[in-house]
Amino acid sequence: MGSAYIAGVKAGSTETVATVARHFPGIGSADRLPVFEVATIQDAPEAMAQKSLPPFLTVTRGRPSNLTGQPVRTDALMSSHMRYTAYQPTGSGRVPPLGLSPALSMLIEEQGLETW
Repeated sequence: MGSAYIAGVKAGSTETVATVARHFPGIGSADRLPVFEVATIQDAPEAMAQKSLPPFLTVTRGRPSNLTGQPVRTDALMSSHMRYTAYQPTGSGRVPPLGLSPALSMLIEEQGLETW
């Protein structure tokens, strides 16, 4: 659905409107409403790889659109401001949201997005 939306925005605006894929690497199983406090996603790395990361990987890899046949790629990723036990150590002390953590850079490299 994300690819179709991006393709529609690009085609309808003749490439003049930018798109942003939000909340990388996903917010599906947050333990609380993130508008009130920093939420934590406690999914295992395997679960994140299966259900949360694929939509972001699809819209950054530039697969051809069914609408235009042209590669569809988002213009930007917005990182989530939540904690992810799959990517961040949960020892004693405060764990910053992923967007403020060095773990975000490691995740981007691990998923092959650093050149994107």
